[in-house]
Amino acid sequence: MKIRRLHLWASLLAVWVLLAGADRAWGWGSTWLGANLEQVMDAARWRLGFLRIFASFRLDNVGYDSDLYYGNLAAPVPDGTATAGPQVHMYYPVLRSLVLEVYEYPRYDFFLHTKNERAWGNQFNGRVHFVLDKFYIEVGQGLSNARQRLSQELGIRVRGETDDFNSLILWQVSRGTSFAATYRQLKYDYGNVTFNSTNIGQTLNRTEHYADVMAYFQQATLTRFYLNGQYGDYRFTESAATPRDSRSYSASGGVEFLPAVLGQEQTSGIQGRFDIGYKRLDNILHLFSPYGGIIANTSVTAGVFPLTLLRGSFLRDIQFSAFSDFNYYIRSLYGVGLSYLVSKRLQAGYDLALGRDHYPLAPVAGGAAFRNDDTRSHTFQAVYKMRQDLQIGLTAS
Repeated sequence: MKIRRLHLWASLLAVWVLLAGADRAWGWGSTWLGANLEQVMDAARWRLGFLRIFASFRLDNVGYDSDLYYGNLAAPVPDGTATAGPQVHMYYPVLRSLVLEVYEYPRYDFFLHTKNERAWGNQFNGRVHFVLDKFYIEVGQGLSNARQRLSQELGIRVRGETDDFNSLILWQVSRGTSFAATYRQLKYDYGNVTFNSTNIGQTLNRTEHYADVMAYFQQATLTRFYLNGQYGDYRFTESAATPRDSRSYSASGGVEFLPAVLGQEQTSGIQGRFDIGYKRLDNILHLFSPYGGIIANTSVTAGVFPLTLLRGSFLRDIQFSAFSDFNYYIRSLYGVGLSYLVSKRLQAGYDLALGRDHYPLAPVAGGAAFRNDDTRSHTFQAVYKMRQDLQIGLTAS
């Protein structure tokens, strides 16, 4: 018994020495990703020896929804909603150039009257960072299990499981030039839910593979240009959907406007990115016509007047359709918004978003050759910062 107690105290002492030991000299290298990681770890609010911790309790969407199903049912279903859960993000440097990262967010979605929509969800992500002098390597695994609205097509919340493996290697050639390559595998599983006679799992369960090569050019401190080439492969799980297997090829480029400090709130200047490119989607069995066109993922915030921020965004990409009659649709979203800093603690804003889902259907005799679904949303928001670690927001849309 004494030997077991001795082992227990020795183990606790070893853990304490590991966590609360003297500061080490970290090797952040000369890559910009290494510099980003250093900024994030330095900004941690809680520290236990070498361990860096970001932790918060999130209480979101506490309010009223006039129709949970977006007009897809015969009659509206209004209800009160809330989402709550703790969020923890930890970084631990094991060695001079090796950092472990863990993110965990369990949550509960509450609906006052619609009890069948109540559900637990969880999001986990673990990464290993190798921070070398001229190279930065990252390998990660993400797991998500939660109910969500998948797209504008679906008027119900569907539980989806996502398995996300991702890896990256970056080479810092010089102070202003770097090259990177990434690989990502995403597995989607939506169970056996049926909506409007369509089995969502049979239609959308799939595995996606992406391989990217990128080049970055940064001559100015807060401006970085980039080029990106990507190959994508989409393989559907169910035999009924395998004729929809596809490949994609894309090339894009743009410019990123960076904050002076990573994560810093903007009060002036420009932040965000301009991104535009071209993408082609080919059906492997040539059962659907190929699509090639402009893609974009742009979002910019600028301080146009004192205490006033202007936002603009544009998204255009290809989405796989939940309806088995179509292979894909083209989603476009335009957004503009304005925020005003009423005081040091209070910020108010308005956003307008216009969306279109375009289905390039095959022409039929006497019918339309395409279908468009248009959406428009108005959002008003006020956020009050009560303390450094507590803020309350009110959103009406």
